[in-house]
Amino acid sequence: MKRKLLMILFLIFLSLFSGYVVFADDDDHDRYREHEEEEWTEEAGETLGWGAIAFAGGAGLLFPLRRGYPRIVKFITDKQLKKRLSMLLKWVAKWHVPAGILALMIASVHGITMFLAEGELEGEGILGLAGLILMILAGLFGAYLTRKKQARRVRNIHIGLLLSAGLLILIHIAAS
Repeated sequence: MKRKLLMILFLIFLSLFSGYVVFADDDDHDRYREHEEEEWTEEAGETLGWGAIAFAGGAGLLFPLRRGYPRIVKFITDKQLKKRLSMLLKWVAKWHVPAGILALMIASVHGITMFLAEGELEGEGILGLAGLILMILAGLFGAYLTRKKQARRVRNIHIGLLLSAGLLILIHIAAS
């Protein structure tokens, strides 16, 4: 688990520094370097944003898979396919919490990076921040759920907060 987490963090680190280019042979390299640094920061921030979406989407797969699994399995007669679907559901359940934590961490770094690139917090940034706050609140309710799995009301709050965060984030993406 630690090795996979370190590999993911290393890949994120590489993606941050992959866009850096130095114009060594230009006379106006300082002007290009400043522009490149601003552009690089914004591109890194956008990449982190899409990474956060990917991890959040991966964590969010658990809900429809758990809801749909019993209905789907009723119609499947092949035991091998049922076994594979069951293994997929167990794998998604195993990675739900780590993917959600990574989504929160990456989304936070995305917000900081974009703020540094743009220098101010405007409308779409406020929407993204509100979505992140809802994700953090949902994460707190999710942490409670790891201990009390049968707390139905808490699970509904967790899912409702995440759906609200998802809607704000969709508006944030559309506004960007």
